[in-house]
Amino acid sequence: MTILYEIHDIHRFDRVQQFASYARLVRCAKESAGKKLGKGKALSILAHKIGRAAYHMLVRGRPFELEKFMATA
Repeated sequence: MTILYEIHDIHRFDRVQQFASYARLVRCAKESAGKKLGKGKALSILAHKIGRAAYHMLVRGRPFELEKFMATA
């Protein structure tokens, strides 16, 4: 419900990438002295997938399809 409250109107995002960026589901490159830092990589990937699923459900007005979501895992 919090996501729906903050989004207001899903159709203001033309593409799922814009929504993911707005929801801060896009990973920033963290690098220091040539070393890449990647703590929480699995959680950020899962959060991005859930965000994409939420975007498509809202745009299409259809319920969540677990089989389709698991097929892309």
